[in-house]
Amino acid sequence: MFAESIKTNLPTELLRTLVTVCEFRSVTKAAQLLQLTQPAVLQQIRKLEIIIGSEIINRQLAGVNLTETGVEIAEIGSAVVVDQRHDHF
Repeated sequence: MFAESIKTNLPTELLRTLVTVCEFRSVTKAAQLLQLTQPAVLQQIRKLEIIIGSEIINRQLAGVNLTETGVEIAEIGSAVVVDQRHDHF
């Protein structure tokens, strides 16, 4: 769905945050792991939503669910994060 230019221009830090939120289905747990505050995590998610032009998460009492767009962006983010890990080793 997203153009290649959008995929390659998404800030890595924001993608890493989304991937972490997705992995734990929790803003609180993601914030702890990333050593950020919850508002900082939510701000990064909001920045991604602004760049993309679509909501990517739905917060609920039981945690976080990704929207359809969020799933797609999280997949992109996972690939970017994995690529970066390989570049560092």
